[in-house]
Amino acid sequence: MKHSYFRLLLLGWGLATAALSQSQASIQQLKKTLATVSSDTTRSRLLVELGIQYEQTNLDSCFYFLNQSLRAAQRSRNAYTIARAMHRLGRTHLYLTKNESKALEWINKGIPIAKRANDYEHLAKYFQLLVIISVHQNIGNFEDLFKQLLRYAEKSNKWQVIGESYGVIGDLYVSLKKDEQAEKAYEKAMNVFENYDLDEWFTYGLDYADILKNDGKLDQARLIHQKLDLKKDQLPKSKGEWVYFTDVARLGIELKKYAEAERLLLEGITKERQSARPDTFHLYFFYRHLTDLYVQQANYKKAYESGMALADFRQWLKAKRQTQDSKLQMVQLEAKLTLENKETEIALLAEQKKEQQPCY
Repeated sequence: MKHSYFRLLLLGWGLATAALSQSQASIQQLKKTLATVSSDTTRSRLLVELGIQYEQTNLDSCFYFLNQSLRAAQRSRNAYTIARAMHRLGRTHLYLTKNESKALEWINKGIPIAKRANDYEHLAKYFQLLVIISVHQNIGNFEDLFKQLLRYAEKSNKWQVIGESYGVIGDLYVSLKKDEQAEKAYEKAMNVFENYDLDEWFTYGLDYADILKNDGKLDQARLIHQKLDLKKDQLPKSKGEWVYFTDVARLGIELKKYAEAERLLLEGITKERQSARPDTFHLYFFYRHLTDLYVQQANYKKAYESGMALADFRQWLKAKRQTQDSKLQMVQLEAKLTLENKETEIALLAEQKKEQQPCY
């Protein structure tokens, strides 16, 4: 399974890698700080952050604070702050409630505001959501939207926005089975993150090597793996231990460093099972990689044992997928009907007709 699918599942199911206790501490600190500020611009930022903290535990609270953030932003009349709050509402509907129609409503509201302010950062972030919806719904020319996304990302001059934009495009090209285009996008994402965020660089490096292997470019993939191996001890683990364990173990399997990979996976399994709330999603991938490792070693006894544990998690994942797929099909139908009945064009379609020239 490609790491890009990994990442989409993380976003789609809203699974956190940080400990719940850390989240609770952040919530308390944010609320404490919020009580001391009077600026609506600052209040809006803190309220967005509060909404994000509640994504994993309470969607009602999440939306409450995001809507409060928007109200504070509107009182401040700060276009950047308003665009940020609307983007987060659209993103939360896309990834967590799977309501693409609702996400589009916020995108449509936010794009004109960001344009008037020449806010290329949020224009790029809105288009990250638009390209995902375009591919999901099979609406519009997503290749044109990809170009528009990258144009806004580059004009933002923010490395994180640029890297994320190439990453989103790479993930979507993988889903469309367009490996050559995915290669280019992942390579660019990897190059952007190399000087700023080693954890993201490492993850996209694994994605890039996967695509190269799929296309039979084994020597190129091997060079990428070797480059990653030289820096794996420098990883800051900013995305949490689960991502760190699975990333480095996955590299170890590719380089046939089986003892190191096995140690990391077993340590990850032990820590996950000892946690107050073991994550089935995490355990599924630990056991999947562990089973692959034992099969590659021809250690069929251990492969059978880990495979038996994996079977239960596979049934859980199958049920989870069926639930998510059914929900997505309903949302797609709802979005299609909504779009067909609208008298005015949504931004997804309007961009292709009205934004042929760069805005300055």
